[in-house]
Amino acid sequence: MREILFRGHDTESWRFGEFAYTTDGKTAITNTEEQLPLRFKTATVVDPDSVGQYTGFNDAQGNEIFEGDIISFPDWVTDEFGDFVPVKNIARVIFNTVSGAWEIEDPLHRRGSISPMLSLLPRDGLKVIGNMFENAEMLKGEAK
Repeated sequence: MREILFRGHDTESWRFGEFAYTTDGKTAITNTEEQLPLRFKTATVVDPDSVGQYTGFNDAQGNEIFEGDIISFPDWVTDEFGDFVPVKNIARVIFNTVSGAWEIEDPLHRRGSISPMLSLLPRDGLKVIGNMFENAEMLKGEAK
């Protein structure tokens, strides 16, 4: 059975645990280490825009990949002579509610706009390099 884990950023750091709402409707992450019913767990209010679910996948270094992470991975493109040349691609991890699958959204359209995340796994060089909450600017530049 896969692990259900969320993360969210409060005013200082990332919190990991279960997703919840407080009694006054704020978005929170609860401590999964507390073996208590949800209503008794300690909850930390987080920025709702920062919340992402663990995909169940890890990068080449063993880091957990979450919804909203920015990943880099080796890829190939065709040059003007029709030869394949290696490039480093950068994409954002999303959950597609239509297909019910984890996917990558590639703003530079090297692999098409959206591709199944499983098409990257396993792949040497797949690496979490940031996230949309703290590093959205990474997706605005040119891929290297």
